[in-house]
Amino acid sequence: CPSSEDIKYRMTRVAIDAIDLYLQEAGTATQMWISPVRISTCNLHGHQVKSGVTGVLPTILLRQFVYAGGHFANINNTNTTGSARSHTNTSSRMSGDGSDIWLEVGSVSMGPVIIEAAISLPTPEHNLHLVQNKYLKIHDEKTKRLWFLWPQDSGVKNNKCGCIGGCAFFGENRNGARFFKPSYHDLQDGINIAAYR
Repeated sequence: CPSSEDIKYRMTRVAIDAIDLYLQEAGTATQMWISPVRISTCNLHGHQVKSGVTGVLPTILLRQFVYAGGHFANINNTNTTGSARSHTNTSSRMSGDGSDIWLEVGSVSMGPVIIEAAISLPTPEHNLHLVQNKYLKIHDEKTKRLWFLWPQDSGVKNNKCGCIGGCAFFGENRNGARFFKPSYHDLQDGINIAAYR
């Protein structure tokens, strides 16, 4: 018989509005921009699985830059071999006087990327999801916060679990149904964004 800790419902959601990361080396830079990031995990991810994770990355942008400031900073310099570079160009480049010129030489954009992974139940526990489902229905019958257990009562489409918006642990969970469907209106509405209001 499984313990109550094994069959209690646990869910975690992580919302990140944007990741903007630059990696710079001598003369080259790479930018990785991902926006937004939505990840959710729970321990009742579906039938025959114990726990799982769902993630959505709607936009991923990778850009490559090459530093060209040294070539355009001194227009009178006709030396193309680079063997007689002056130290003044290097010092002006480092001083941050606005002569930094970076050229974008490549770009890749993709999305949405959907991540879905689950851990299957071991053979001795193949009925654990039935025991867990019964336990949750008994303890949630009064409040009906786990909408995915009560699709006919809540009027919400029957979801496999709470990861994709099938529960309300705290408050009314206004962003739950839209968690994996971010839009431009989210910032105006103040819903489904990571910013605290």
